[in-house]
Amino acid sequence: MTTIETGTDHLLASVEGGVGTLTLNRPERRNALSQEMLEALGRAIPLLDQDPEVGCLVITGSGGAFCSGGDVLDFHDRGGEGGGGG
Repeated sequence: MTTIETGTDHLLASVEGGVGTLTLNRPERRNALSQEMLEALGRAIPLLDQDPEVGCLVITGSGGAFCSGGDVLDFHDRGGEGGGGG
């Protein structure tokens, strides 16, 4: 298995046997999408798409949930979804 650095602990990435796996890794928040995770997904998906060794991509979640959606507390703390304020 090859581990891929995503720049955050919120998203884990690896490739094994032609399968790329992205794991949403915020089980304490039911894998809610943080800005940090969204940015990492935006970097990791094209990287795996361009890898000739990757034949398919699986996106999964750690813990007991796949993804509860956007992390509204994170978005609120950043001043809204775009982080630009009110």
